[in-house]
Amino acid sequence: AGMMFPESDMLGVDYILPDWEYLREKKDNLRAILITHGHLDHIGALPHFLREFDVPVYATRLTRGLIEVRLKRERMLEQTTLHTYAAGDA
Repeated sequence: AGMMFPESDMLGVDYILPDWEYLREKKDNLRAILITHGHLDHIGALPHFLREFDVPVYATRLTRGLIEVRLKRERMLEQTTLHTYAAGDA
């Protein structure tokens, strides 16, 4: 659910989102998304992802806080299921 920033020669492009075609084809098998850390290359496209895929999000406590800020800004926090995990959880 990350995003990339454009190269200097990509004028007019603000950011680049992943191609989720494979996930669309496997949508019925998708059960959750696990976010390892809160850098934009991991959570930047999460709002776009969650608009298309209605799955719970699992993240560590700090990462969850960063996700909550991003989802609140997009007015998506209330309809998103967030779970917190800690290192070593099974």
